[in-house]
Amino acid sequence: MAGSDVLYEVADDGVATLTFNRPEVLNALRRQTTDDVLAVLEDVRHNDAVRCLLVTVLPHDQLMVEARAMAAKLAAGPPLAQQAERREPRYQGR
Repeated sequence: MAGSDVLYEVADDGVATLTFNRPEVLNALRRQTTDDVLAVLEDVRHNDAVRCLLVTVLPHDQLMVEARAMAAKLAAGPPLAQQAERREPRYQGR
């Protein structure tokens, strides 16, 4: 699908890949994108060689930088002192 909002290919092992190809606008949808996706889904539906469809995106460089920074923060978690402050006291009985 040259010049399309999506890239589509079917590998020899039956795995089809649909890649959103608008990284400059963070892969935002528009009418052309929807039409392209529907065309791909129609092919998948009628193509006996396709066993599964993998949907992915072409990342924007800035988006990748932000995603890596966010992943690093999530992996680290909040400071333990901050977690302790947020805990509610447990019920101690009467």
